[in-house]
Amino acid sequence: MTTDIHITPDTESIAVVPGRVGAGATKRLSPGEVVTIAVLVFSAFVAFLSEMVVGVALPRIMDDLDITATTGQWLTTGYALTLAVIIPTTGWVMQRFQLRTIFIGSVGVFILGTAIAAVAPGFELLLTGRIVQALGTAVLVPLLMTTSIGLVAPSRRGQMMALVTAVTAVAPALGPAFSGLVMAQLTWRWLFIIILPLSILGRPSNDRHLPSRTVCTLLLMTTCVCRCGSPARES
Repeated sequence: MTTDIHITPDTESIAVVPGRVGAGATKRLSPGEVVTIAVLVFSAFVAFLSEMVVGVALPRIMDDLDITATTGQWLTTGYALTLAVIIPTTGWVMQRFQLRTIFIGSVGVFILGTAIAAVAPGFELLLTGRIVQALGTAVLVPLLMTTSIGLVAPSRRGQMMALVTAVTAVAPALGPAFSGLVMAQLTWRWLFIIILPLSILGRPSNDRHLPSRTVCTLLLMTTCVCRCGSPARES
């Protein structure tokens, strides 16, 4: 003989506090945090865009600078090698410096490398500019990942990971197309001249001790355009 025992839970004694359930999942970013992520994403996009622009322009660069294909390939190989060496060291850098300082420094280094590449009179200085560009790009990648994921709620980290992945995948894919459009009408130096103001726009401008982005853009653009307007060497 069996006896069925039914237990009815006492749900009346359970108190539900309104507004507490899922508070972390519905956390919204403040305007300052949105701007921070947007600036990081834009800066990383420009940096990755510049990674692949040289490949299409390499034949024109070889003719202009009178170098061989083996030598010209260092413009892309040197960039990739610099990324491979510097990216693993960014964890050590982030532990010893503030993120804002690191971001300003990395974008500043990238701008400097872009300006050097735009006005480079020879291969050696052009390669130097590309390596300096890679130094700034190598720091931006982990910085974007760490900052963006740290600001959002755990429930939205998957979306932020997708955004970061899209930036690192789409920008290099658009690089050759962008380079082809520019090379169809202009010289290879304009690849860096166009990227230069874009990279300056991604730099924070609320530091009182630094020149404004408009002044920097005008000065660097004027220098690069004057350099491109100089007579080209005949082949």
